Amino acid sequence: MKRKWIIAVILSLTIYTISCEAPPDLSAEDYYQLGLSLAAQGKYEEAINAFTNAIVIDPGKTEYYVNRGDTYQNTRDYGLAIADYNKALELEPNDAMTSYKLLLAKQAKEIQDAADELQEGFIEQNETWETPIIPDE
Repeated sequence: MKRKWIIAVILSLTIYTISCEAPPDLSAEDYYQLGLSLAAQGKYEEAINAFTNAIVIDPGKTEYYVNRGDTYQNTRDYGLAIADYNKALELEPNDAMTSYKLLLAKQAKEIQDAADELQEGFIEQNETWETPIIPDE
């Protein structure tokens, strides 16, 4: 039983490692185009993986980071979108559209963080809040 478990773990790690590496038969541009297509279909996680493969192959392309950032925005992962927009601006500092997208992502993250704090406070308050006793009439 233990041996089967170890084999399963090794197999899983091997598959994971292979899936994280970009196959050599596709170019960065191929992955980028695939990412655009997947994002347009609403397949955001797959699109993120395709954009990431493009970045691994060619980390100097601004549009790879911008489009992955856009896709992170669509999944409401604003922290990662912000990181990608910042990287794109390192590569192309005067890109007004990316600067605008960065601003929007920061605002969305602030709103998300505030909503999370409100929800957390509401839950904590409800945990300590006793139900009022309503007198019988």
